[in-house]
Amino acid sequence: MKNWITGSSIQIYRVLSGRSNVFYVRDDEVSLLVDSSVHFEWPMLEKKLTSNPLNIQRLDWLLLTHTHFDHAQNANRIKHRFHCPLIQHVSEAPLLQSGRNPPVLGANRFTRRITDLFNGQLPSLFNYPPASADIWMLDNLPLYPIDYDISIIHTPGHSPGSVSLIVDHEIAIVGDALFGVWPGSVFPPYANDVQRLIQSWKVLLDTGCRLFLPSHGSERTREDLLGAYDHYSRLNLG
Repeated sequence: MKNWITGSSIQIYRVLSGRSNVFYVRDDEVSLLVDSSVHFEWPMLEKKLTSNPLNIQRLDWLLLTHTHFDHAQNANRIKHRFHCPLIQHVSEAPLLQSGRNPPVLGANRFTRRITDLFNGQLPSLFNYPPASADIWMLDNLPLYPIDYDISIIHTPGHSPGSVSLIVDHEIAIVGDALFGVWPGSVFPPYANDVQRLIQSWKVLLDTGCRLFLPSHGSERTREDLLGAYDHYSRLNLG
């Protein structure tokens, strides 16, 4: 199980990888899960959370970076299994509460063709058990403002309510604001608003983080993101 550690000894574990990454953040008093993956991963996710080396008995929070099915499909299960409050951006409240997968738009010509078909004929296949958030956030939400430097920031573009978790201004867990699937690339194949996505990259760079952990693929460095921001901002932001 791959893990990272910040300068203040906060640990981040990649609990699941493959279809959708799930991250667990902890210190002596911090216990936070980011995203929930797809329904068929639930047995493996539960096993990894409750066995060595994690041995989780309780969670302080469950954070969904956004409400697409591959991030939210097990949210209701996790809430009830670990009795934890759920945090989500308010703009996607109706989707999470109804278990409806948000519309998906391709970010390039090829993926736009796919999503034209997907959004017209297949959306109901990706619905999931509804869940109710306990905290609906707007722009920024500091989780542990006194003892820890952990906060959630709004990073829209992939979806209207996409958010990222910032840990010690060193490591950001970014959902689908970045992709780590193709070598040297951070640009996701799907984004509802490419210009807002690129603006969110600037917000992420302004946090000072050195590593960015996406929900798909492997980590990306500050240099990776900075290069992509310089390139795509010239193309899309004028």
